[in-house]
Amino acid sequence: MSKSRRKKSSKRSSHRKRKVLSKGFGWTRFFLVPVFLVLIANLILFTNEALVSFFLLFFVATLFYLIGRYRRMEFDHDNLYILYGTDEKVIHFSSIVSIKRSRADKKKHHWKVTYLDKFSYKNSYRYKSHTNTEFQRRVKKVNPEVYF
Repeated sequence: MSKSRRKKSSKRSSHRKRKVLSKGFGWTRFFLVPVFLVLIANLILFTNEALVSFFLLFFVATLFYLIGRYRRMEFDHDNLYILYGTDEKVIHFSSIVSIKRSRADKKKHHWKVTYLDKFSYKNSYRYKSHTNTEFQRRVKKVNPEVYF
């Protein structure tokens, strides 16, 4: 029993050492559900406006998808943690290839992290963060070849 308690407490203490990189706001997409329902009802009941309802439904579905892609991100001395609900993906700083600003953002708060997975495929995550310097410094310390 004492060993399992130690594991839990060490997990909690390591979680406390993490710093938040991005809070994520994927949960806000669920405010679009009532809009979905109204558009579907409009599509069924009023067939003369079906084309307009279809395009609005497509637009709202795309917005729902894009908002849902934002993830909470945390980091410590060696790893980047991408959190989605209760799932957690751990990315070691040595596998990060680049950290760049998003091209579409005028205020320069949107960033893109590109990393290599275990099969050496490039994957990327976008996140919104106002303070990125400490994260970049830690990544550069572990992986001096990262591109900024």
